[in-house]
Amino acid sequence: MSVTVRRHEDARRGGLRIMKVALKGLLLTLAVLELACGGGSSTGNVIDPGRSPDPGPGTSPGPLTASFVPATFTPGNNLVTMAQGAKSGDTVTVNVQVSETSGLFGAGFNVTYNASNVTYVGWSPGGLLETGGNTVNYLVADDPSRGIVKVTATRWGSEPAIDVIGTMTLINLTFRVLSTGSFPLAFAGTKALDDAQIPSQPLPNISWYGGSLLGS
Repeated sequence: MSVTVRRHEDARRGGLRIMKVALKGLLLTLAVLELACGGGSSTGNVIDPGRSPDPGPGTSPGPLTASFVPATFTPGNNLVTMAQGAKSGDTVTVNVQVSETSGLFGAGFNVTYNASNVTYVGWSPGGLLETGGNTVNYLVADDPSRGIVKVTATRWGSEPAIDVIGTMTLINLTFRVLSTGSFPLAFAGTKALDDAQIPSQPLPNISWYGGSLLGS
């Protein structure tokens, strides 16, 4: 009788070992799939606003100077625009700015660029949504095959929405120009400035203006 029980116990333990090995294999497979699909943090490359981006893959050949020229617009209320920020060699930072807008709590938009002549480098907070010391959740993801940077940013907690007086910077996006010429940088697809309601609602009558990256 004791021999039979011992055999059953050995069989049970053997089964548990097989299940543990199978589970570890499954977890490893999922981890590999996550890496293959680009899993992990979706915050993108964060740049320290106090320094120039480090050269990396996609660096332009030879001396090249990058700059940005904003699209022409009439200053007024409810505007989202782009402006040139810091630049160094073949990289330039574009400041996404909001002007004279009431009730702002978050934003979501896509920025398109010419992927054959421009590469996305990274981003840094603009300071607008941090008004009052509030924590801001940024999700910034680049799709280099399509030339799209997807941006979502929102305040957290019980802080009120912001009434933007004048012009303030929402986020800074840095790009590297790979060749000479003029290359459009535009807001595209679904884009919105959001209020503080739950669920949030887009603010009405917002006008969006991009510009062009230049390589010379």
